[in-house]
Amino acid sequence: MQDPRHPGIVAEPIAQGQLTVMAPVGTWSDAECAQPLDAAGLTGELIGLADNDPLGEMVLASCEAQGITPVFHTVVQTYQIARSLVEAGAGTAVLDPFTAASANAAKVQCRIWAPAMPVQLYLLTASHAPLSHGARELANCIGATARACLERGCQ
Repeated sequence: MQDPRHPGIVAEPIAQGQLTVMAPVGTWSDAECAQPLDAAGLTGELIGLADNDPLGEMVLASCEAQGITPVFHTVVQTYQIARSLVEAGAGTAVLDPFTAASANAAKVQCRIWAPAMPVQLYLLTASHAPLSHGARELANCIGATARACLERGCQ
């Protein structure tokens, strides 16, 4: 989900979604779920990402730009752990749309982050070695699956 901007690596965007706030089911009304959530709306037990994580840095920068300093009660190393904690009812997390869309919709609610922040899913390949036909087909399938997952979304 990050372009390494390295001369030996080609980063090809294959899917794009919006930064997403995920909370345990029942946190927001249906009307609230239809509205984006900004940093001021982050309340309760917050689950944060590690300081050196690019997505975590993006969330913190967005909060600071809105004049908010979030207090994370739990800090995790992976997006999947944050998702699992939200599914278990342990708090709220701001995550990439791909992890959010893979959550158990019966256990979580999602809202788009405000201001909207796009998150890309990249296919990384060596710049000196083009993909074989089979590898290109696999990459196309991965992109299509990611886009379909985003269409189903986290409701």
